[in-house]
Amino acid sequence: MRRPWDTTRAGLVGFSILAAGGTGAHAAQWSTAPVFGLWVDYDTNRSLVPQGTPSYGTAITLDMPLQYATERLTLSLHPQAILERFSNHEFANANDLIISGAAKWLTERSTWSLTGLFSDQNLTTTELPNTGIVSPGTRRRDSQAGLSWIYSQTEKLSLTLQANYEHAIYSSDSTAPSTIALQSYRYSSYSASEQLQYSDRLTGFVTLNGSEFLQEGIPSPAHTYGAVVGFKSQLSERSALTADVGASRTKLEGLVSNGLLYDLTFTRTTTSGNFSLSASRSVSPAGIGELTEQDALKVNLQRDLKERLSLNAALAGVRYSGVFSVPGFIADIRGLDRTYAQATTGLTYRTSETWSVGMRGFYNWLNSKTVPTAHGWAVRLEAVWAPNPLSV
Repeated sequence: MRRPWDTTRAGLVGFSILAAGGTGAHAAQWSTAPVFGLWVDYDTNRSLVPQGTPSYGTAITLDMPLQYATERLTLSLHPQAILERFSNHEFANANDLIISGAAKWLTERSTWSLTGLFSDQNLTTTELPNTGIVSPGTRRRDSQAGLSWIYSQTEKLSLTLQANYEHAIYSSDSTAPSTIALQSYRYSSYSASEQLQYSDRLTGFVTLNGSEFLQEGIPSPAHTYGAVVGFKSQLSERSALTADVGASRTKLEGLVSNGLLYDLTFTRTTTSGNFSLSASRSVSPAGIGELTEQDALKVNLQRDLKERLSLNAALAGVRYSGVFSVPGFIADIRGLDRTYAQATTGLTYRTSETWSVGMRGFYNWLNSKTVPTAHGWAVRLEAVWAPNPLSV
């Protein structure tokens, strides 16, 4: 029997290519910009369940991006490690690992990109912003790979082809039964997009996409096909608007579901900060045992208050609903139809060119048709050391 760890080979293919590509490179051409972090927090409901138990937490983070660049070739390798400890024994100590890599090759008319990722994390990192489900003792391993090709057909017309693969594995060290089982799955997607630049400020595009979702233990995959049409507009030197709308069709064992797709994003950048607002609907897996239709609204704000003091604030809300309204089909979907929201705000003070300290507050809220509403808040103190980039 193969261990879950062994199934991550597909997600690590990209790293083998990165290593081979950089073998002949001079060591001095590689650069790194490490970031070390430390934070402590107090969370009233870390697992986001009704009547949650408060707990203290602390973590050490290491972020070590590496990059090699020439005129045509760019290679990057980005390992990250997070060590977390909690005062409440309900939460096991966590040692998380994320390794991502990318390669980009430029020719006269084409751009090739290859990406890969492997991660082994606890659910407070992966699921809280995605599904709002946090099961103590449960971990998620992700393997991802992606390939894209951009071809400039003319000065105003370009074609983009993309393919992505993801394998998510949930495993639990706890013997206690979970109220909502998180299901491992495989998910592959592909798309083709034709883009036409009408003017310096306006670009239109048409995208066709498809995907295959296979839940662990279910022999038949679900297939989703969609098409969207949209535009990108540079409203001014500081503001941009992107919008698209389309439709999707999902099939699974005789079931058919048609849905609406859309994405609206507004961004504004000034000399003192930036602002973004987005609203979207998509069909994608959420780890709850079947595909979900996700309506998302997100707002982000970053502003420099003084020379060394900055403000960060964000608000995000996601509503999840089943693509197929068939109770009990495939998995127990109790609690699948749910709404999760998170509000964050924080201040960061740069004490020097390499050191910064900050304080951040969080509020999480979860509501479901069949599970009682849960909410909680948290406050975090953090310190970050980012030494000057080095050549290695």
